[in-house]
Amino acid sequence: MTRNRINISVVLLSVAALLFLFPSASRASDPVNSLLSRMSSSQVKFGYTFSTKGNMNIKGDGNAVVQGKCFFVEGNGMEIYCDGKSRWTVDNYSKEAIIEDVTMVGDDFLTNPAAFLTSLDKVFGEPEMSKGTFGGKSVDVASFLPKGKSSVSSMKLFFRSSDLSGAEITLADGSVTQFTVTGMTFSDVEQGKDFSFKDKELDSSWVVTDLR
Repeated sequence: MTRNRINISVVLLSVAALLFLFPSASRASDPVNSLLSRMSSSQVKFGYTFSTKGNMNIKGDGNAVVQGKCFFVEGNGMEIYCDGKSRWTVDNYSKEAIIEDVTMVGDDFLTNPAAFLTSLDKVFGEPEMSKGTFGGKSVDVASFLPKGKSSVSSMKLFFRSSDLSGAEITLADGSVTQFTVTGMTFSDVEQGKDFSFKDKELDSSWVVTDLR
């Protein structure tokens, strides 16, 4: 995958991470607790747009489905599937798929997004709540700072009432990615839903790298 495609995959992973792997003891924030409570027993669907400013400027949009520790995220020709154990990053343009074990642990949470996803509660402390604006409207802002050394220098969630409107991630290099969340819906958990990618069904034109 090209560097640009890798950066997009990190953005897509960040979308999923932002929504269902915050610390379970987020005592400082009623909006965060409300979101966590609703997501704990629901399947969540939403659309999103994002823009990144920094070393590389990227824009895009897509859709996601999140259910517990499983998710599907798509955007800009890429798809990411996770069944809670394995994660498939699929580039439909270049016909490449990378399979990884989501239990991997590492210190660089952006070059190793699996570790970022599974260890977010270890990376960030309790959020600090404040008032602000997002999309030209007044919002409640939950600001997260890393507990120690991290490639992410800060992260913010923006709420209107108890609804998540967007998020912002600032990296140590100064680049900023902003997400706008749209059309978020909550429904009953779909028992038996398969979030895995059928890599065995790909034809010989695909390059599949299995890192498990």
